[in-house]
Amino acid sequence: MKARVLATMALAAVLAAASAAPASAASTSQVITGQYLELVSTADTAVMANMLPGDEVVWTVSVSADAPEPGVVDVALSGTGELPLSVVVRACDVEWDDGLCTSGATLLRERATVALDGHSEHLLRFDAETAQHLRLDVSLAESSDAPSGETELRVLANGFGDEVEATPPGEGQLPETGLRIGGVLLMALGAIVAGIAGASLLSRRQADAS
Repeated sequence: MKARVLATMALAAVLAAASAAPASAASTSQVITGQYLELVSTADTAVMANMLPGDEVVWTVSVSADAPEPGVVDVALSGTGELPLSVVVRACDVEWDDGLCTSGATLLRERATVALDGHSEHLLRFDAETAQHLRLDVSLAESSDAPSGETELRVLANGFGDEVEATPPGEGQLPETGLRIGGVLLMALGAIVAGIAGASLLSRRQADAS
């Protein structure tokens, strides 16, 4: 099984005199398809755009297959970058409903920092005749020593000889449906990009408290 379909969430931190993105209640979704595999990546872009150390954002990725024969799908998690992210992963065999798994969630990964070396961490294997809906609770570590940088998380699904990688549409042109951060539209590998901006993390915390 050499297939690979990627859903990517990149979290960018910029310590500069920049304003945060306008608030929005809507989540952003993107469908990423291969020949047989499909991922649906969803996250609240407004929450992402205002993350600080200790804050948490929910990222859901639904994985399904339209396969020509019985088989299995493997799902993994990987990360690259500089900012330490703490992630817990749960799976549900029905879609998440307002944060709840009505059929009972399965814990795939206890909360821990993701290795940022690009290596894949296996999460689960499931029957291709079914679907799995992953919920990733992602937070920027409170003890982060890196004042700025970028970290990219990937959910990878493998099966049936497929190999598909999502890239920005229009040969690098940014779509109007991209996430607006500080007046700039950003996309990374066709998935969601979240910017974390402020003059400094400490001053932002103090300003919020005052």
